[in-house]
Amino acid sequence: MAATLVLCGHGTRGVGGVLDRHADLIRARHLFSDVRVCSLYGTPELGGVLDEVASPEVFVVPWLMCAGFTMDRLREVIGLHPASPRVVLAEPIGARVAIANLAANIAADACRSRNWRIEETGLLLIGHGSGRNPVSAETTRGHAARIAVDGRFAAVATAFLDEPPSPGESLVGLGTPNNVAVGLFAEHSLHSEDDVPRLLGAGRDVHYTGPIGTAPELVDIIVAQAHEARDARPLDAA
Repeated sequence: MAATLVLCGHGTRGVGGVLDRHADLIRARHLFSDVRVCSLYGTPELGGVLDEVASPEVFVVPWLMCAGFTMDRLREVIGLHPASPRVVLAEPIGARVAIANLAANIAADACRSRNWRIEETGLLLIGHGSGRNPVSAETTRGHAARIAVDGRFAAVATAFLDEPPSPGESLVGLGTPNNVAVGLFAEHSLHSEDDVPRLLGAGRDVHYTGPIGTAPELVDIIVAQAHEARDARPLDAA
C-alpha cells in the first residue's frame, strides 16, 4: 500500500516502548510504505511527523482507549496542517469492538494459568473515566456489555480511576470467589502500574493482567483500524 501509517499516542512523556514494538511488527508485514509513531503532546510530535511524510495517503490511528478531548485535539492539529487533505484519521484503537474479545481472552488465559474455572470467575474492566466527559466510561461499559452477553464469566463489571465506582468498590460488588481485572490502558503508566493495584488492594481473589495495550494482538487491531478508515473515507477523497 502506497500509504504511511502513523500511530499517535497521547504522549505527555513522548512515545516508545509498547508503541514502538507494535510499529516494528507492522513494518515487518510490509502493508504500508512506512510506519511512524508520534505523540500529540510529547515528542516526536504529530505535526513534525506529518511534515516528513511524502506518501499520497496517511492513515493516523490514535493510540487511545476512547474518543474524547484528545480526539478533538487530534482533529484540530490535523486540520491545521498543510498535509491534512492526505490524512485519514481513524477512530481510537480502544473503540474497536475487538477490544472486548481481546479483554475476555486475556482474562480467560489468566483463569487457566491459575486453575480457576472461567464460569465461576468475575471479570472487572478498569478504564480511566472522566468527570468531564462520559465517553471514556461509555466505551468501557460497552465492552463489558459485549463480554457479558457471551456468558463466559460468572459476572462482568466496570470500574474507573477518575469517577465512581472505584476498582475496589466494583471488586466487592462482583461477589465472585475469584476475579480477573483487565486494565483498558494503552501502555505501562503510573495509572496502570501503580494506581490500579493500589485501588484493587492486595488479595488472592483478584488477578490484575495489566494494561491491554501491551498485548501482541493489538497489531492486528491496529491494521484493521487503518484499513477500515481507508474504506470509510469519502469517494471523492480516493
